[in-house]
Amino acid sequence: RGDFTRVSGPVMELLGLRAEPQADAKGDDMSWQGGWDEGERAALQTRIAARLPFLDFVIHRTQAGGQRQQYRISGQPMFDPMCRFVGYRGTGVEFMPSR
Repeated sequence: RGDFTRVSGPVMELLGLRAEPQADAKGDDMSWQGGWDEGERAALQTRIAARLPFLDFVIHRTQAGGQRQQYRISGQPMFDPMCRFVGYRGTGVEFMPSR
């Protein structure tokens, strides 16, 4: 049905599923949204639409102040006993490259 059972961080926004401002888990204002690299985002959405797994998929976001963030996300499609696609299970982390 497309329901999310547990979500933290900007995953809903990344997937284009939320447009309203809200606070993150720490209570920080996340009212500025956007800045995702649209080519990377489209590549991720193509993999999801094809029900393909992805491992350490790198996607970037540029904050309103110009700070660039890098995320690595992984997802595995899940299927029910009748082999029907039921969603993804995955993780993601903001990655800070070493200097």
